Amino acid sequence: MTKEEFIAQVSTSPRYIAICRKLLRGNSLYKDLFQDLLVELLESKEDRFTEILCPDCFIYRMLSNMVNSKTSRFHYKYRDRLDKKELLRITDSEHYDHSLDIDAKRANRVIESLPWHDKQLFREWTDGKYKTKIAREKNIPIYFVRSKVEAIKRKVQAEIIIKNMEQPMKILLVVQKETTALQYHRQYIPHERLNKTHNNEFKIEFTHGSGEDANIDGMTDEQILEYQAIYFLRQISFNKERTDRTIERLKRLGRKIILDIDDYWMLPDDHHWYERYNKENVAHRIIDTLKRVDHVITTTPTFAHRIRSYNTNVTVLPNCISPDAKQFTIREIQSSRLRFGWIGGIFHKPDIAIMKSTFPKISKNIYNDIQVCVGGFSCNYEYKEIEKTFTSNYSFKNSDATYYNYLRQCTPNMEHISYNKQYRRLWGRSIETYGDLYNEIDVALVPLKENGFNKCKSELKIVEAGWMKKAVICSDMSPYREWIRHGINGFLVPHSRNNIDWCVYIRKLTLNPSMARDMGLALHETITKNFDLDTHNRTRADLYKSLLL
Repeated sequence: MTKEEFIAQVSTSPRYIAICRKLLRGNSLYKDLFQDLLVELLESKEDRFTEILCPDCFIYRMLSNMVNSKTSRFHYKYRDRLDKKELLRITDSEHYDHSLDIDAKRANRVIESLPWHDKQLFREWTDGKYKTKIAREKNIPIYFVRSKVEAIKRKVQAEIIIKNMEQPMKILLVVQKETTALQYHRQYIPHERLNKTHNNEFKIEFTHGSGEDANIDGMTDEQILEYQAIYFLRQISFNKERTDRTIERLKRLGRKIILDIDDYWMLPDDHHWYERYNKENVAHRIIDTLKRVDHVITTTPTFAHRIRSYNTNVTVLPNCISPDAKQFTIREIQSSRLRFGWIGGIFHKPDIAIMKSTFPKISKNIYNDIQVCVGGFSCNYEYKEIEKTFTSNYSFKNSDATYYNYLRQCTPNMEHISYNKQYRRLWGRSIETYGDLYNEIDVALVPLKENGFNKCKSELKIVEAGWMKKAVICSDMSPYREWIRHGINGFLVPHSRNNIDWCVYIRKLTLNPSMARDMGLALHETITKNFDLDTHNRTRADLYKSLLL
């Protein structure tokens, strides 16, 4: 906002005259105070106005200093004499603006909910103390004081705006017609929970596109204007013209655009979609979209760092398990074997390949005490290739020909045959029930090939395992090494040792099954503490409110 625009806004708004009246407790000099305020603004430098995020906060602080500071121009004129007639007039219900008191109470509630240190810092600033003095007295950096004060001001203002709205803030989620794990974890789960815990503040609705392209082309401008923000996942459209048209339309209508992205746009050459992304120049289009949306939501700080090269408005909201998700209910399923399992989709085939040398090295004595499971299995080429890795290319096909022939039939019928075998398929489930597969394993295997794409992956696999109290053996890289304390709540396998430690840790847990249980409990504690959906949804709620400012 420019200096001219700011002064025009202040000079024409009766709100600021009302603040002057209230500060002077009915004294008829409130008009003089308002005039001196305008003079102060006119004499201020232009750059003072460029960083103002909360005009009301800025004006209130200026007026407070003018009234209370003995060195101010106004204080020289001001005498503490009470104009009784004026006091009666402005406190009359017909003239007094009671919304100021209501807003003040709302602001105070927000401030009281802050951590003690933040609350004290903000109170000192609102009492008129300069930020530089606060920083000096508390021995903290000035940039920290400035950023903290601005963040609290935005939070206070957003809360007042939300409460003053007649209806909850409406957000439209644009989703694909077919629900995949992506939509489930990034759109449905967090927002269904938000609707439940913040139902007085937000109303979340969904609209479905056709096929793999979700869009709002079928909505009229009037329908779109019912929402304050439109939420897209990964990309607005595969079609560049549609993306441009959608962004331009939403900008014209004044709606905020949120883009949630969970995967790095630069794919490795062994990725399932590598050729398509290159052919259609998807990476360039994603970057172009990132530059144009109002806010970006992503899964990890590592990925957020890359995104900030194109859009600094980034919020990290990790994948979490909803306490309402019945599929992640723990059930005790007994087994005479210690069960090691991988649960995932076909895009992880290159990651599974790093374990190719693991299973041939496991001794027969160990194999007698373990079961290796592939979760999410279906009869397609990719899963059969994955299965070859976990079975050492069906090493038992001669010693257990009956079971090998059963596997070749590729049917879930008579699944009980596999219950006590050294290898077992855990057949694919729907996105609403796959979490129950974790009840069929004791230790989750989480391999990840080392490359830039995978370093931007989310922690979802260890989050799922930890929620279900399962131990993990995973690759020693982001996003896992930030949460796994080696030997305490899991094992980290470095790539530098040619991945031999997969075999080492499988053997170690097999010989010490109580260690697997203890690690599972420790990881559960880590995950429930750091990946609590309601905690991260409070950050989400604050973000959505801030978009109204």
